[in-house]
Amino acid sequence: SQINLLIASTQSQLSSVIQHALNQDAEVNGHDDEGRSALVYALVLNEASIIDSLLAHPNIDVDKVDSYGVP
Repeated sequence: SQINLLIASTQSQLSSVIQHALNQDAEVNGHDDEGRSALVYALVLNEASIIDSLLAHPNIDVDKVDSYGVP
């Protein structure tokens, strides 16, 4: 799915795939089984270019928390 593609691409630091997924209307706030979004993974990896791409998306929810209540 596009959600899994966006998260997997973020985990693998594949900026071009992330940009393509976002351009294809991937669910930017989608999450994995633990409620973690691509933005969370990008922040953990400290990948500034990916963080910027995700934050530039008009539908990004910066207040989303994972299944454990962690932002």
